[in-house]
Amino acid sequence: MKNNSKIKAALFVLVLTSMSFIVQAQKNMWTGNSYVFNINSATNVTSSIAWNETTFSAGTLTAGSEVLSGTRNSIYTNTFTNSSSVFQTCSLTVTETVTNCDKVNTINLSVYPAPTFTANSTITSCAALASAPGTLNAVVANFTNIKGITSNGNDFTLTYQLYDNSNVAVVGAGATGTLTLAAGTSASTGTVSLSGAQITALYTILNAQAAGTYNLKIKAFTTPATPTSTEAGAVTSIATTPITIQPFTINAIPVSNPIIAN
Repeated sequence: MKNNSKIKAALFVLVLTSMSFIVQAQKNMWTGNSYVFNINSATNVTSSIAWNETTFSAGTLTAGSEVLSGTRNSIYTNTFTNSSSVFQTCSLTVTETVTNCDKVNTINLSVYPAPTFTANSTITSCAALASAPGTLNAVVANFTNIKGITSNGNDFTLTYQLYDNSNVAVVGAGATGTLTLAAGTSASTGTVSLSGAQITALYTILNAQAAGTYNLKIKAFTTPATPTSTEAGAVTSIATTPITIQPFTINAIPVSNPIIAN
């Protein structure tokens, strides 16, 4: 009998523990992005709703001014900013009231810093005479601090673009492309290389440019296009301000013959 009671008690604790994991929802996000949270309009339709952000890390994680809209304030929109180099956590709570009876619902938020990139040394060549290198890499400098934003088996997608002296995107085959960076808890490196075909195409278009300075930049950094609760989509700040991974300098070749025959 005692054993049966112990087993029942253990099962009860296990069920409660499992329920707590189910209730504790999670959302991963990028710093500086605006996110929308909704209330199920079909649940407790007569209730009143009060949103609140809680448990912020002092000085490193902040929220903007919340925007509430929809029935029973059912849509909450805000931008969370992480000023540190590692992910920070907080909670978003909803207090729901029906006839003076309250229930507090919580979603845990992890706000990740934007990816940063280490630029390679400038590659210098003469106009139309550049030779393609064997490798050309993009290195995410803070990869260990952001790789947890997506589940293992999914990938970060990097989109690169060549820009000219005036920071205008160069148009043409080879001037832009995508790279896939390993993701998830088992990923060990933040380095991804252009393929041989991508490098060849890039240098073909570089050799067609006038003398000047050029920069290969990451202009988009995304997790899967339809993000789950643990995948945060695109990093807004990189689309706004692309990050250089490879500078190029093209020097002009003399255009006239200096020999004078006397």
